[in-house]
Amino acid sequence: MEIQVDREAVIFILKSDIWAKTSPTGGEDWDPSGRALWSAWQMGGGWLCQHLWEHYLFTGDRDFLKMKAWPLMKGSAEFMLEWLIENKDGILVTNPSTSPENVFTINGKTHEISMASTMDMSIIRELFSICLQTTRELKIDSDFAARIEKAIPRLYPFHIGQYGQLQEWFNDVDSPQDSHRHISHLFSLYPGSQITPDYTLELAKAAKQSLIQRGDASTGWSMAWKVNCWARLKDGDHALKVLKDGLKYIDPKFEKSMGHIAVSDNGGSYPNLFCACPPFQIDGNFGAAAGITEMLLQSHEGYIHLLPALPTEWDTGEVKGLVARGGFVVDMKWSKGKLTEATILSRLGGSCFVKMNGTILGKESSLKTTSDNNRNQLLQNQNTVMFQNKSKVPLVDLVVAEGSFYELKTTKGKSYKYYIDNKN
Repeated sequence: MEIQVDREAVIFILKSDIWAKTSPTGGEDWDPSGRALWSAWQMGGGWLCQHLWEHYLFTGDRDFLKMKAWPLMKGSAEFMLEWLIENKDGILVTNPSTSPENVFTINGKTHEISMASTMDMSIIRELFSICLQTTRELKIDSDFAARIEKAIPRLYPFHIGQYGQLQEWFNDVDSPQDSHRHISHLFSLYPGSQITPDYTLELAKAAKQSLIQRGDASTGWSMAWKVNCWARLKDGDHALKVLKDGLKYIDPKFEKSMGHIAVSDNGGSYPNLFCACPPFQIDGNFGAAAGITEMLLQSHEGYIHLLPALPTEWDTGEVKGLVARGGFVVDMKWSKGKLTEATILSRLGGSCFVKMNGTILGKESSLKTTSDNNRNQLLQNQNTVMFQNKSKVPLVDLVVAEGSFYELKTTKGKSYKYYIDNKN
């Protein structure tokens, strides 16, 4: 593969090595395992840039954003602008494109390469969005921002396919029997943030349908990803069910006796609780911890949502030290499935927007009922995204989490403690 761009750009292919080499791996004449379905993927830089932006949202470190993050973010966006091409309808697409490690079938023939896979377009859409927010926050690169703004409405949009699913490929060729371990097309649900029940309900319903079709049992790391996705859909009971599936015992002695370790769609955990793909993959452990956090606190929708996906089994509990975007640290207690106490530490100061069930006790409380119109630049919801609904069936039901919005004007370094009445 030859990639040529006319501007300074940043690109990360699928993997790196100790020499920081990121060029495409595999080769048809010398590496028969180097199939396009896993090696032809140019989206790594766009994905990694999301982590740079998230670091800023959690810390508010403008120097980091300007000096370290922005050059990489801009370089990655430059590559994406050069990589995108117009299709016959004038829509911007990636071509060639894959949905990592998955395939699709047309007329009995299996294919690995398409154009404008949903994962490709999701990563680009998220990257362009955070680049725009960065230029506005830092008041820089207005000409570059104009190029991004011009490209966004021309990006190939999300599609809801014939089965009510979030379409994975450019054409509606998804199979409802596909139980592949990757759920790449759900990137904008998690770890992205452009699909949410609050702001894009139809797309969230389609994402739920895709999760149902894929099934719960899979490799260990895949189940960890699904835990987070179900939590983002505010379904704590299903998230916990998948988390428990991921703790299924995997006997390493049995694997050793077989003489090899094969990738399985029925992973779990080893005796030391390491994630069994199999073999061991640490992203399953990190992902499970992230999923537990997402069940208890979320802050990607423009506000801090307390207990957004609390499983029924976690009837009574307490958690301390959960960090939210905006530089807020949250401790919580709950009883009989209801929030009873919350303490919020403000590391940076500024407005704190909270969504919770219940009524704040005390007439003099500084936490006031408000709308969801957030003025904290570190707690902003994503822009509206375009999509086309071509489903031939009704979309699945999805319950939007209830709750009231509150606003707290905070001072840097100060903690605020609240007691909540949930009798009504």
